[in-house]
Amino acid sequence: LRVRNERLLLSELVTETVRGLSALINQKQIQVVCAVSTEPFVADENLTGLILRNLLHNAVKFTPPKGRIQIESRLTTTAIELVITDTGPG
Repeated sequence: LRVRNERLLLSELVTETVRGLSALINQKQIQVVCAVSTEPFVADENLTGLILRNLLHNAVKFTPPKGRIQIESRLTTTAIELVITDTGPG
């Protein structure tokens, strides 16, 4: 496994991931609210995308029909924290 760190935009990765899950999101009539940073950060795009897809897929999977998923980010001095909340059980 080779890690290639590069400058990425979390907002673009989240948008692409939500778009990839849009069929399931639309089928379940889930509302997705996104408020993520537009600040660039450095990470491996493939690994970050994989983690994001897994987290969002689980949120969609466990959110009941007509539920809600909220995606937010918080900037700290050393990182971007990603927070995904949903109206599913647990």
